[in-house]
Amino acid sequence: NEFADLSWEEFAATRLGFRSDRRELWSGVPYLGALARSDRPLPDSVDWRRSMQAVKNQGACGSCWAFSAIATIEGAWNIAMGVRVLLSEQQLVDCATANQGCGGGAMSAAFNYYLDGGAPICTSS
Repeated sequence: NEFADLSWEEFAATRLGFRSDRRELWSGVPYLGALARSDRPLPDSVDWRRSMQAVKNQGACGSCWAFSAIATIEGAWNIAMGVRVLLSEQQLVDCATANQGCGGGAMSAAFNYYLDGGAPICTSS
């Protein structure tokens, strides 16, 4: 497998996840009660295969927060607009400074980055 040639230290440094005591990372997180709601009835089932992009690989960068936030935005955009877009995780890793880049972060801070006008939504090239 892809990890067989890594020492324990190399594996731990690149794959064991985000550990942070930074409370400010979670400050200002909106709660569901603050979001707009729709009175439309929910469908009995949803087939997400036509709304989501292919699975992506973050590699050794601790950017699962960026990949999960971008996948959420891509899916929501497709459902709302009927258009599939491929957005840039790297933009969040580099520019959403409330998170820690490849050192980890939170989806909520990524969403706040866009909601606060941190950048236009740029597609991957």
